[in-house]
Amino acid sequence: MVTVQDGATIRNRGFSDSNQHCAMSIKQGESYDFTVWAKAESAGTITVQLQDGSDTSISDSVTLHVEGGNTWKKYGLSLIGTETVLGQLALMFAGDISIDMVSLVPQNVWGADPTEEGISAT
Repeated sequence: MVTVQDGATIRNRGFSDSNQHCAMSIKQGESYDFTVWAKAESAGTITVQLQDGSDTSISDSVTLHVEGGNTWKKYGLSLIGTETVLGQLALMFAGDISIDMVSLVPQNVWGADPTEEGISAT
């Protein structure tokens, strides 16, 4: 768990060894499911987007509204990549918010539609 102060941005570049370059494979037109557990004493927001190595947006930008009351709640959304590049996940905070269990998973994680002809046929 980490508590993030108002106005801060957290970026996750993915596993990049020691070179500090972006390492998340983002593909144009692909959807990515984001989830996070969050809590805040007073209501706040987390704006989520995918970015390239220059911190330029490569997806839509979606804002989560975190409820006040200091109770953990799971939040989720989907992002769609607008470019095919190695990218990063960016979270921008308005309000002091605690977060835990951050996840970003491609919807097409297995690389094929399981309903495709030939894959589902037995």
